[in-house]
Amino acid sequence: MLVRKSPGKYSFGSTGIGSFARVMGEVVKERAGMFMVHIPYRGGQQIITDVIDGQLDMGITTAANAASMLASKRIKALGVSAPERVPVIKEVPTFAESKALKGLQMSVWAIVYAPTNTPAAVVERLNSAINTALMVPALKAARIRLASDLPSPMTPAQSRAFFAAEQALYKPVTHRIKPE
Repeated sequence: MLVRKSPGKYSFGSTGIGSFARVMGEVVKERAGMFMVHIPYRGGQQIITDVIDGQLDMGITTAANAASMLASKRIKALGVSAPERVPVIKEVPTFAESKALKGLQMSVWAIVYAPTNTPAAVVERLNSAINTALMVPALKAARIRLASDLPSPMTPAQSRAFFAAEQALYKPVTHRIKPE
C-alpha cells in the first residue's frame, strides 16, 4: 500500500481534533498499519472541497455530506464505517468488507442516560418509548434519505454492553490524541 511505504507523506482531514471522525481516522490508521498526518477542519464540506482540489489526500465525513459528490464522481469513497452498506451509496463497501479493516464497525451513536437512582420501572418505560420513537416509519425514512445509520433498539443492559465495547474499541487511540 502506497501510504504504508511513505509514512507521514499523506494526510487525512476530519471535523476536528476531538471529533468522531478524528477518532475513526486514528482507528483506521492503527488497524491498517499506516501513518497519515491529521488535518483538523471545522466542517465536512470543506474537507470534500480540499480532497477534490488536491489539498488533502483523504477525508472523513458523513455519507450525507459526500453523497452528491460521490454521485457526480468528483470523489471516490473508500468505505463506510457502518455495519451495513448505506442505502444512498449502496455501491460503497463497508470497512468490515475490506481485508485491512475486516470486522471494523464504527458509527456515531447516542445513549440516553438517567440518574443512578432512577427506578428500574421508569428506566424500562423510557427505554420502550425511545425505542418506539426511533422506529416510527417517517423517522426511519428520513434517516435513510439523510444517509444516517438506523439504530437498533436496545435494552438498558444492551446499551451498557454496547457502551463498554465502544470504549474498548476507542481507548487504544483516544489517549494518543492531543490538542494540536
